[in-house]
Amino acid sequence: MSKKEYWTHSTVKYALRNFDSKFGIDKDVNTQISSARIYIPMTSIQIKKLSNPTLEVRKAILSPLNNFVEHHGFKWEKLSFTIALIHDGEVKGGLVGELHWGWLYIQILSVHTDLRGKGYGRSLMQSAEQYAKKEGCRGAWVNTFSFQAPKFYENLGYQEFGRISEYPEGNDRLFYQKAFK
Repeated sequence: MSKKEYWTHSTVKYALRNFDSKFGIDKDVNTQISSARIYIPMTSIQIKKLSNPTLEVRKAILSPLNNFVEHHGFKWEKLSFTIALIHDGEVKGGLVGELHWGWLYIQILSVHTDLRGKGYGRSLMQSAEQYAKKEGCRGAWVNTFSFQAPKFYENLGYQEFGRISEYPEGNDRLFYQKAFK
C-alpha cells in the first residue's frame, strides 16, 4: 500500500470554504464534512545528495527561492566579480566578491605569503568597495576566522555583527560589516 497523507478536519473545512467561495457554491461546510477524512496519495519523493550538480539542477533548486523572493518584490540577481593581484605576470592573489541587494559580499580575499603586509590586501578591499559604491551599494560584509584576519577587517572600519563559536574547533567564525558613507 502506498503512503498516504491525512488532512485534518480544519484543513478540509478551509479547503472546502475556499473551493465553495471560488466557484460560488453556498453550502454549510460544517454539516457537510463533520466526519470527513480525505486521503491523498503521496508522490515518490527522494532526498538525495548530489556530488556534482549540473547547472540545470542548480537552477531547478534555486527556482522556488527565486519565485518566493520575487513575490516579495526582490530579484535574486547577483553580480559576481573578481579583482586579481598580478605580480610579474603571475596571479598572486585577489578578491572574489558579489553585489546583491545593495551590498557587497567579499567571498574570498587572498594574498600570497611573499606579498603580505605590504598593503595589497587593503588595496584589493578598497578597489572592491570603490566598485561597489559606484554600483550603488550601501555597505559591505565579509566572514573570516579568528585564526585569519579579524584585525585586518577591523582596521578597515568593519564591525563584527556575528560569531559562530568553535567553528572550526578551537576557533570562531566571524562576520563583519561596514556601512558606506
